[in-house]
Amino acid sequence: MDFNQKKTFIALAVILGCMGIGIFSFRSPFENKPEYKNLKVLSRDISEEEMDRVMHSFNSELGVTCIYCHITDRSQAIPRADFVSDEKPEKNIARQMLKMTFKLNRRYFGSPVDGKLQTPVKVWCTTCHRGLPKPVWKK
Repeated sequence: MDFNQKKTFIALAVILGCMGIGIFSFRSPFENKPEYKNLKVLSRDISEEEMDRVMHSFNSELGVTCIYCHITDRSQAIPRADFVSDEKPEKNIARQMLKMTFKLNRRYFGSPVDGKLQTPVKVWCTTCHRGLPKPVWKK
């Protein structure tokens, strides 16, 4: 193989490699969504992006991390939050708060809030919590 053939071969290999990476990393819109277990307030057909947005808003608006509401599963090599378990009472309190904000937004602001939270809301966690795990009450 002469020098020009080697250059052509390498260029072709790089192009095919990049195409392969692109094809395997592409996610079809028809691909199965993640199957969330134990959803009681949020919609069962919520997308991964919507779920991440909602959970990250809880983190920032309450000044907490995932393990505030979710127990840590230490049975794996790398401990992770167990999102299915209802063991921590904070998770059920979060559900009650979520139901309350849905109700307030529907009743008093006419916001058609659903379990995907795609509609803008007037009342949300930060309304009372202001970046803290417990609500801030002014007297």
